[in-house]
Amino acid sequence: FYKQQDANFYPTWTYVAGRSVANIPNSLIDSFLFGTIIYWFAGLAFGDGAGIGNFFMWLLILFMTSLSTGLFFGIFPAAMAVVTIAQAAMAVLVVMFILFSGFAIQPDVIPDWYIWAYW
Repeated sequence: FYKQQDANFYPTWTYVAGRSVANIPNSLIDSFLFGTIIYWFAGLAFGDGAGIGNFFMWLLILFMTSLSTGLFFGIFPAAMAVVTIAQAAMAVLVVMFILFSGFAIQPDVIPDWYIWAYW
């Protein structure tokens, strides 16, 4: 990609747009397979409010999460020319996502000056 970009064969946005469109079928398949299994195994299909509308909303949320995460991880290699810097930046961001997602650290324990990262 960088060789073609340096030679001005095509702009970066066309690469990112093409990769984004090509990622849609993969995200659909992944979210459908994973979402169908988890929906039943986690017990989301039972109890109050269980219905076909909730199932499709669950699949939509999984699809959008899968697509946005894939696109997010695709932006950094396109934006940074040095692969090692992009890998280091993504490693730091993944650690930040995990720490401030609410699973590792509860929101009431996060200091006031870091609460912006939780949202």
